[in-house]
Amino acid sequence: MKYCIIGTINEVYQEKIGESFLDHYEDVVIATFNDDKAAKKYIEDSRLMQPQRRSFSSMKVFKSKSLLRDCESARVEIYEPDPPPYHNPIL
Repeated sequence: MKYCIIGTINEVYQEKIGESFLDHYEDVVIATFNDDKAAKKYIEDSRLMQPQRRSFSSMKVFKSKSLLRDCESARVEIYEPDPPPYHNPIL
């Protein structure tokens, strides 16, 4: 069984100049691990001591060198890839 880190990315945008900024959240598989302890350790090692506010963008929660650098949050789940498309189908 594999585990994965799911990172939540927040793309903050403005539809028109002068309007309020809108959040657009998306969950992305960042990496896979052989066990959940290693995945949880990666998240903890990646986390900044204090989140940083960025103007016109989401909060900076993870270190710049981490694969989670663009994420606002992260969690560990069992890795279940989408089923592959049909392979060599015959009618």
